[in-house]
Order: sequence, then structure tokens, then C-alpha cells
Amino acid sequence: SEAENSIRQILEFIQNMHNPTAQELRHNCLQIAACRAAIKAGESLNMRQMQALINELCNTNLPYTCPHGRPAMIRFSSHDLDKMFKRTGF
Repeated sequence: SEAENSIRQILEFIQNMHNPTAQELRHNCLQIAACRAAIKAGESLNMRQMQALINELCNTNLPYTCPHGRPAMIRFSSHDLDKMFKRTGF
């Protein structure tokens, strides 16, 4: 079950950290909960859900990365878009 997997992850964290502080343990538990609650790749969202997600993300302290440090947003230029759609040279 998902709860069992979460508990296993927490126990593995404690074992690997060798006496983590309460703050480290709390942070790890929150990371696990965030990952479990996250929208997964391939999950369909409607426009309202997408807008709400962007609004929530922009209201966080760290909108550019997930709790594990992976990018949550990317920036690219008009030139990059043109290249992606093979529209260069215009």
C-alpha cells in the first residue's frame, strides 16, 4: 500500500541518517508526503486545474524546484520555441 511504502521510506531515511534531528525527520516526511500528493506524469488536467496549479506554485517560497531539487519550471526564449517548431530563418 501507499502508506506502507511511505513508512518504509521514512524508516530507510532514519537508518541511513543515523540519528537524524527532529527537523531533518520532519523535512523528510514532508518530502515524502509532497511526492505522494503530486500530480504524476501523464495525468490529465483541465484548464482550470492547470491554472490553479500554476497559481499555487507561484505563491510558494521555492517555485522553481520540487522538494527533491528537480526543476518545476523552465524558461525558454521565443527563439527556442521557433527552433522546437522548426520555424527558424524567418
